[in-house]
Amino acid sequence: MSIQAPRQPESRPSRRRRAIHHGLLALGASLGGAHACSPPPDAPQTKLAGEVRPKEKTRVLVAPIEVREMLRTLTTTTDVESKNEIEVFPRTAGVAVEVRVEEADRVEAGQVLAVLDQRDALAGLADAEMELRVARESRPKLAISKSDAEERVARAKLTWEQAVRDVERNEGAGLISQSELDRIALTRDQAFRDHETSKLAHATCVQDVKAGATAVDRAALSVERAKLMLSYTEIVAPFAGSIAARTIKVGDSVSAAASAFVLTDPENLRAIFGRPQRELPLFQRSRAGMNGEGGDPIEITVTAEAIPDVTFAGTIELISPTIDPTNGSFRITVALEQPTEESGRARLAPGMLVRLAIVTERHEKALVVPKRAVLREGDATVVFVIADGVAHRVPVREGFSNDASVELFAATPGGLNVGDLVVVVGNRDLEEGSEVIAEPWGEAAEADSTRADAGAAESR
Repeated sequence: MSIQAPRQPESRPSRRRRAIHHGLLALGASLGGAHACSPPPDAPQTKLAGEVRPKEKTRVLVAPIEVREMLRTLTTTTDVESKNEIEVFPRTAGVAVEVRVEEADRVEAGQVLAVLDQRDALAGLADAEMELRVARESRPKLAISKSDAEERVARAKLTWEQAVRDVERNEGAGLISQSELDRIALTRDQAFRDHETSKLAHATCVQDVKAGATAVDRAALSVERAKLMLSYTEIVAPFAGSIAARTIKVGDSVSAAASAFVLTDPENLRAIFGRPQRELPLFQRSRAGMNGEGGDPIEITVTAEAIPDVTFAGTIELISPTIDPTNGSFRITVALEQPTEESGRARLAPGMLVRLAIVTERHEKALVVPKRAVLREGDATVVFVIADGVAHRVPVREGFSNDASVELFAATPGGLNVGDLVVVVGNRDLEEGSEVIAEPWGEAAEADSTRADAGAAESR
């Protein structure tokens, strides 16, 4: 058995030389393999990993700039009201003995809606009429008394005048004694007193006649008051309309503190709403336009969710000149169109929720693009206009808009022209001078773009 000497550890320089040797051998092998596998000079060249490819053109959807009318439109919602809608209260307390109308019935002004117990009112009227008859019947008697008093005054005057003449005739003649002359003078004085007394009696009769006339007038007034109290037992409609609610029935004990009916006028409707105070000058200018004083007249279109696909017209009646300090708004009252029942059109009803589109200003020749064509970059607003397959960035200002379109003003002269193509879809990745492939934007193109975007999102 041979004994091997123990292996000595290899020194650090020896390991380094061996590693370098092995590395050189591996490098030579790789270079040899690469030379053996290299293609011939005439073989087609393949693209290397770091090679820069030409940038592909961006596919975009475009739409032309159009000229059409654009409107400044404000929208608001509110409830329909009747210009004449009130609660009808009884004018007196009583028991309802008759109810003549039901809800939804059409009534005319002055029509009786319900009747209360009238027996007490009828008795009061009969008593007043009797007093009137008594007062009227006393007037002929008072007239006779006045005539009799006038006759007595006339007789007393004649007697007094005769006595005066007797005294005057005998005072200077000396034909009668002094005692007889005194008797004649006493007769004269008595006749004078009788004449004065008859005049007082006549004046009393005159006052009695006047009092009789006043009594007749007072009795007539009592009759009118009794008739009024009797009329209070009938609940009547103050104007023509429809019964919106009935709260009493026969046998109910009613009072003037609780309403019996709600009466509404469905033919004359209105809507009242508030607008911020900053819009008051706008409405005042539009109101001036309606009066022929310059400015665009206000146009109002009314729609109701309960009546789809039907529009109604509205006309501004009142614009409050004051601002409510609690909410900073002012009130506007709009009269609403109400088709007649004979027209067969749908009709609005009080309490219905409606949306009002208020046109306060119009631009007849506005440059209009789809809303999707507009990009907002901070404080700047731009669109991309395509010319000769190249996208150009154009700063713009927005004007009036609606759900789909917006009016534009170029920030620089000549930046926008009718018929120019603006990018509607694909504009977010564009830069000034980008080359594009433009296709017309429409419903079909929009649908394809939407599907492509959805597919890209799913693949991601």
